[in-house]
This record gives sequence, structure tokens and C-alpha cells, in this order.
Amino acid sequence: MSYYDNYYYREKHTPSAEEQVDRFLKKYESRAGLSSRELYYKRQPLRYTDWIANGSHIPFDQTVEKEPMVEMYIPQHRFQDLVERERMVDEINDQNRRYRQLLDQLDEDARIRNSNPALKKAWDNYQLLLGLCRSK
Repeated sequence: MSYYDNYYYREKHTPSAEEQVDRFLKKYESRAGLSSRELYYKRQPLRYTDWIANGSHIPFDQTVEKEPMVEMYIPQHRFQDLVERERMVDEINDQNRRYRQLLDQLDEDARIRNSNPALKKAWDNYQLLLGLCRSK
């Protein structure tokens, strides 16, 4: 299967939200259902214009949506797997962020070198000396 075919296959066969939830529940050997005890009260995001209109005060009469809560029953070892997976995802995202910052810094350095002829010549000499030292 070529890259294009693989991409096309994934694009056409994206699982629905329900299929993703079912896969998650099977993967972590868990059960879930709507909770009859609690509701989650979700505030609408406060827009800057609302804040200004209230004289720079936070409006306390803000509308709130009630959203049902879900109860989930999961074995402890699978819950620990889930927590570890979340930690790994956070670590990978942090590494990607640092990598992007490094690439941005390298691009900025290259732009500065290319816009300053004296710096470009010094950089080329540095690269030449570095290559000579590596070849020894």
C-alpha cells in the first residue's frame, strides 16, 4: 500500500466518536455510563467585549450550561496505564515544542547570517575549521 493509498484509506475510514469510545473502553477493560448523581456546570467563555461592557468587572450573572457527567469503572492497573500514557503524551508534546523552538532559532540564525555578509563569511570559515577538525 503506497503512502497515498494509506492516507486515502485513513481519510475514508476515520472512526466515529462512538467507535472511538468503544475502542477506548475495550482497550482499558472499562465500563462507562451517565451518572445520575452529578452534573458538570460549564461556564461560557468570557469575551473581552463582555468584560469591557461591565466596566472591567467580571459578570457574575454569566450563563451556565449543565452537562451530564459520566461514571467510569476501570481496573486500577489499567488506570495506571492510562495515567502513564498521558504522561508520555505530555513528554512527547514538550519535546516537539522544544524541537520547534530549536528549528525556529536555527531559521532565525540563518536569516541573520544571510542578511549580513561579514557574519556569513565568518560562519563559512567556522564551518571550514570545524570540518577540518572533524576529519582528523
